[in-house]
Amino acid sequence: MRAAIRGLGEWRPGTIRRNEDWSPELVASWAARAPKPEATKVDETALVAAPDLTEADRLSAIGFAEDMADPFLFARERHVADPSVTSIDGSVHAGRAALEDAGVSPEDVDVVMVWDAVPDRPGCPGAPKVCERLGATRAHGFDIQQACASVISSLELAAALIESGRARHVLLTQTHIGLRLMGLETPMCVNVGDLATAIVVGPSERAGVLSTSIVSDGRFQQAVLLARGKDDETDTPWFVAGGPFVFGTKDRSGAQQMMKDTVKMGALTIREACERAALAPRALDVI
Repeated sequence: MRAAIRGLGEWRPGTIRRNEDWSPELVASWAARAPKPEATKVDETALVAAPDLTEADRLSAIGFAEDMADPFLFARERHVADPSVTSIDGSVHAGRAALEDAGVSPEDVDVVMVWDAVPDRPGCPGAPKVCERLGATRAHGFDIQQACASVISSLELAAALIESGRARHVLLTQTHIGLRLMGLETPMCVNVGDLATAIVVGPSERAGVLSTSIVSDGRFQQAVLLARGKDDETDTPWFVAGGPFVFGTKDRSGAQQMMKDTVKMGALTIREACERAALAPRALDVI
């Protein structure tokens, strides 16, 4: 028995934030600080054929410069959750849509894994409440926190549970309500929106989840995080009184390196996953 994705769901807040919501003066200040893009244009399909991935470095550098040249990072609209909406709400909405898409009853779900980019309360997992509100009364609900890699970590664990016979249907939810931690003056907020997604994983006689490729890299632990300030004096722990938490960095060079390495890391990861599945990268229809 193999594990396969049986259903998908998403939830988008109804409020839309458009580019004209920022003042022209603020946008001009961002544009003045942005690097100029390189004029060279490249064929991105060359990346697949580059054996040593040096082309990936060049593509990343060019793409990074082009992105930074547009103050809005090519975004035009963003969905924004109202202050009253919780991460649990997002998980429930997306989870319900995924279960409907899969044709799976909540009572038939054995495990619910929840990732919240911004948890409603620290140290208080939201998964049990998600189970209750969905009607998944038999499910073992727990939170998983692997930041942006949470969906792959959840998928790998779900496949292991199903293929080992320990679960039959697993619901995975991912909720990113992060704009409430970013002021309009934060350049990063222009390319971020609020969203919740969900995946139902279940048994299949046919090949489903063929392989995954995950490698942890602790070098970037401080590159993107929730912090109260930029140094130890202002960034006090969450369990003591202090200012509001916002998305930021305590390792600016590491954050920039992460952005510049996205093409390289993506190519390496895809190649590794293909090798484990005995597939050639050029056999892929969608990336």
